Parts: sequence; C-alpha cells; structure tokens
Amino acid sequence: MPSCAYCHGVILFGGVKQDGLTFCNANCQAAGEVMSIASEVPPTLVAERLLAIRRGLCPKCGGPGPVDLQISHVITSLLVVTSWGTRIELACNRCGVKKKIWGILHCMLMGWWGVWGLIMTPIQIMRNFFGAFRKPDLAVTTPQLEQMIRVEIAQQVMAQGPPGPATPTR
Repeated sequence: MPSCAYCHGVILFGGVKQDGLTFCNANCQAAGEVMSIASEVPPTLVAERLLAIRRGLCPKCGGPGPVDLQISHVITSLLVVTSWGTRIELACNRCGVKKKIWGILHCMLMGWWGVWGLIMTPIQIMRNFFGAFRKPDLAVTTPQLEQMIRVEIAQQVMAQGPPGPATPTR
C-alpha cells in the first residue's frame, strides 16, 4: 500500500499524484510543496532570521529574549473522551515556564475524568514539570524554530509566484 509523501499515512484509495510522489489529499500535497521549497532555503538566510528572532523581544510579554519555541502539554478527559496534545508558542523562557505551570494546573484539574486520563495525566504533568524546572540551555535553539523559519520563507517565496518573463530593455 502506498503512503503519503508528506504525512506518511497509508493511502487506501486514490490519493493525489505529483512528480512521482503520492499524497493523501490536496492539503498534504500543498504542504509537501512548501516543505520541498523549505529544504532548499539557504542556511545563511535561515541563520539571519533565526538570530533576529532569538535576540528580539518576547511576543507574549514584550520582555527581553532569548526567544524560542516554548512547549507545554495538556490533557482533558470527560468520561469516555480524552484529548491530549502539545501546545507550541514563540516566547521567552519566563513565559514558557508560566505556560508549563498552567499546563500542570490544567492537567491536574481536567485530566483525571476519563479512563485514558488516569494513564496520560501523570505523563503530561511530568512532561510539563521537567520542562518548567530544568535549567534551559539558552545558547541552543529548538530545531522546530529553525524549521518554522524555513517554512515561513518558503511560503513567502510561493506567495510571490514564479518570476515573470524577462522584459527586453532598449
């Protein structure tokens, strides 16, 4: 069975084919195009943008950086339905710690009310706890931020469209 070139999901029927690749749907096809362009973005351009973001002010509180992607984890359970996930936002370390503490409180209040919640709530609480109280390495950037920058540059390139035909000059 073929798998999607973008999300790696199994394609049972149909799919969208482009340039020898198969995608599950048009959304994966579009995302695959963006990722293809993103992989070709020059490292110097990524490094410049990365440095500007890291040295900038926090978009959440306006305080000093370094700014990076901050990750927190949540879980919500209601009897037979349980939903858990990861929240990612661009912020300074101080805002990231606050977000993780709120994540712990959310999990403690909303995570226990279902079967899967009894299993996953302690895991999500510990992920937030260790993330909030570990000493951050401020010199290291998360790989997700670099990838986010590459994707933004690729989307800008795609929005501009292909270069038009050269106009003759006199």
